[in-house]
Amino acid sequence: MEIIEDGTFPDIPPSLLALIGTCVTNETKDRVDSLGLPYPGITPYQSHNLRIDEVHIRSVYEYVFTGSQYIIEIAIYRSWQGCEVVGRNPKIQTSVSLYHRVWDEETGTTLRRFERLELISAVSIENTTNERSWDRDLKCFFERKYQIGGIQGFLDHVVSIQDMLVNAEKEGMCEPSTAE
Repeated sequence: MEIIEDGTFPDIPPSLLALIGTCVTNETKDRVDSLGLPYPGITPYQSHNLRIDEVHIRSVYEYVFTGSQYIIEIAIYRSWQGCEVVGRNPKIQTSVSLYHRVWDEETGTTLRRFERLELISAVSIENTTNERSWDRDLKCFFERKYQIGGIQGFLDHVVSIQDMLVNAEKEGMCEPSTAE
């Protein structure tokens, strides 16, 4: 399980870490959504010092794009209002991203581990005098020795992914199932 934050909190409150640690355990059984995809059957609870307005589960599938070292990330977001998730169907949204692992170096993203949790921190330079030393053409992201084709190569991969998604939709591969 991972927590993604933007660096605005110096430390995660222990009550939040405890809540997260009990929501998903080794005994947690999977549920299946309307797309027929499994997700962890979390069981969050309200406590006197935490109020839960929404619950979100992000499931990520990552693939290395053939012929490059770019990563295709397909994320499925399931969300519920309040903390009662058992027996309720989630709202489902998806996203597709294409990135390269070395971009974390350029953006200052770090990873810290807390027991079974991973905390991903993206360093923000908003409201600071810090600057990013990226060149105008962003060559630091697209023209390293292992990124063949520069930015045009990256955009060619984006077009390929768009074509795959359009073809999957045309073939009916994106239809919800009746599984609950």
